[in-house]
Amino acid sequence: MMCTEAEHARPAEDDGNAVARWSLVLVVVVLCWPLSGIMSNWYTRYWLIRDGIEGTATIVAEHNHGVFSYKYTVDNISFDGRSMRNWQDEQYRHPKIGQEVPVWYSASHRQLSMLYKPDFTFDAFPFVFIVLIVQCAIIRGLWRQRGSA
Repeated sequence: MMCTEAEHARPAEDDGNAVARWSLVLVVVVLCWPLSGIMSNWYTRYWLIRDGIEGTATIVAEHNHGVFSYKYTVDNISFDGRSMRNWQDEQYRHPKIGQEVPVWYSASHRQLSMLYKPDFTFDAFPFVFIVLIVQCAIIRGLWRQRGSA
């Protein structure tokens, strides 16, 4: 059976829906970017609160906004880390390159570390909650459009 060209042609408004859907998918992906960093930070904080051990690190580089790169050793294995400065202790608020400073690392996940001991895990929870609600609304809208197309 032969189909006519008119049967295969898509209506023009369907192209508009496709553009709208893809732009919403792009918004969801863009909103996921900051969430990945926040979730990674929460994961590190969780393990440091659960089984953190204090050790000694050496500052190797200073970055913007009080972020430092450092090296520390656990059981003769060297690890690299990057963390905000230790604002809790006046003695270590302004470390210099080459200075030894306290570092907290996870006993079970030794590659997870910070220059300060975290005391709270969900400090960005309101932001994450709002972003997740927006993403759910977008996905729900995409799902409904898909069903009506």
